[in-house]
Amino acid sequence: MLYQPNPWFIKLSGSHYDSQTKSTVKSFNQKKLAGTYHHSLQAQSGIRWHKQQLEVSSEYNDGLYLERSNLAEGDSRFVVNTSYRYQWQKTELGFAINNLLNNQFNDFTNRPTMGREWFFFLNARF
Repeated sequence: MLYQPNPWFIKLSGSHYDSQTKSTVKSFNQKKLAGTYHHSLQAQSGIRWHKQQLEVSSEYNDGLYLERSNLAEGDSRFVVNTSYRYQWQKTELGFAINNLLNNQFNDFTNRPTMGREWFFFLNARF
């Protein structure tokens, strides 16, 4: 049995991307770069015990512009993901659920994104 003094973990991160374009075309000058989320916040938490790990993460992004004039602002996105994995020697078995809350939004190309996705996996190292 592996002893871990603190099996819980928490990770927080955020970013702010500020872009200003330069252009001879007046409507494109001093605008933010299109197709990029300019604000991002991420949080991750989980627990590890013995050979198992349960993890939940969330991500919020906004500040998306769909075109160079910054007249059309894209959807903000909020996604929650979860995963469970069990490791035995050099083998790992588990599942993950992306977009657990099934939030609907358009991506940076203004197209609808996938809803909830389920993944089952088996990894082996040789």
